[in-house]
Amino acid sequence: MNQQVGRLPETPGPDLAVKIMSILLWIMISISIVIICLMVLATIIAVVFVTLDISYDWSWMLSIGKT
Repeated sequence: MNQQVGRLPETPGPDLAVKIMSILLWIMISISIVIICLMVLATIIAVVFVTLDISYDWSWMLSIGKT
């Protein structure tokens, strides 16, 4: 018995899976933060438009499908 007491056996397969899941987790967290920042920016722009009473003509949007 050459094994040391308390030492865990090497598990390259599960270790790789855990590393991939960790990377995917951080990617998802980063994407979530970016989406939240974009939503905050859109909200600020919308509040500025409403506060300053800026109106925009959206009629060109309605004519896109008629061509």
